[in-house]
Amino acid sequence: MNIMSHSKIQVQSLKAGWFKRTYQFTVNGEVLGELQNEKAYCKEMKANIGGKEFSIRKGGLWKRFIEVKSAFDPYEMRIEINWRNKIKVIDSAGNPFVFKPTGIWKNKWQWFDRYERPLIQIKSNSFSRKNRGSIEIKEAAMQDPLFWIVVSWFVILCSESDAAVVAAT
Repeated sequence: MNIMSHSKIQVQSLKAGWFKRTYQFTVNGEVLGELQNEKAYCKEMKANIGGKEFSIRKGGLWKRFIEVKSAFDPYEMRIEINWRNKIKVIDSAGNPFVFKPTGIWKNKWQWFDRYERPLIQIKSNSFSRKNRGSIEIKEAAMQDPLFWIVVSWFVILCSESDAAVVAAT
């Protein structure tokens, strides 16, 4: 399915057990991809996009990073992430992209191109148990946008998990 023909992707949260949670990325009821949490805290998750499985892991203390491991070549990488959860990536054609929070309460995140034009907008609804978020693709400039949406959602979940830990202390 071509996700570029659809501007809105819904993020549904499914719970299986105490800590296992699966996030499904759907358009009109059709599942495009999944992100599955195996543990209570957000350190490592498994993803599936069109039958291609990969794992995403957050690591590092002073120099934080996101590590994607997979048997599929384009899904194997290490991405530096700063303390404000901002990501900078460069595609194979040399085009830079930036992912960062744009909402005042970190409920809205966006991917930008080199000209600061918004490409993908992600809204997180952490208070909803089922309808967890919505994603709007504004421009089709990124290669494999569904992969970057799944990685972005992992970053958002980690950010929300870190904020909850800080608020609890």
